[in-house]
Amino acid sequence: VKFIRPERASDDRTVARFLTEARAAAQLHSQFACRVMDCGRLPGGSPYIVMEYLVGQDLRSLVSTRGPLTIEEAVALGLQACEALDEAHSKHIVHRDVKPENLFIAEGPGGAHQLKVLDFGISKQLSPLAPQRSLTDSTESMGSPSHMSPEQVIDAAGVDSRTDRWSLGCVMYEMLTGEMPLADDTGAHFGAKVMT
Repeated sequence: VKFIRPERASDDRTVARFLTEARAAAQLHSQFACRVMDCGRLPGGSPYIVMEYLVGQDLRSLVSTRGPLTIEEAVALGLQACEALDEAHSKHIVHRDVKPENLFIAEGPGGAHQLKVLDFGISKQLSPLAPQRSLTDSTESMGSPSHMSPEQVIDAAGVDSRTDRWSLGCVMYEMLTGEMPLADDTGAHFGAKVMT
């Protein structure tokens, strides 16, 4: 069960992002996306999301503990992430925060591992028939800088599904090398590296 911290529950923007996560994730049926069972509000008004219970660890923890993955492991996990993101994109949902911490390696029956894409909290709903809906404006940076596409660095509100593919490429690089594709410098330096 996921809640908003009490100190953030009165922030309308935070609550809106939280509810966007619930609505976006509830549309997804891929076995590689974390399932949302229910969402609503507590009697006091704070929202909650009930998700499937997962046992395992996120990809950041796995790579930190074990080191770089084998090519076979990275490809298998990457394909699972692609399947979940493909379904999201087919429903005009852009995740905008694909990173190792949002890719969870769940333990299944018999010790099998299965990737689950988590956290659609800053996702963006696109529609070819209606205006784009986003909870960010063009001056607000959303996502994890180390995995942002050049387009997302410039205009987080104006990105499409291609930004998720860039971010997944960064994650694949990390799975295979144990390092980020660009050195994790501070803000402006890192942004300049991404842009060039």
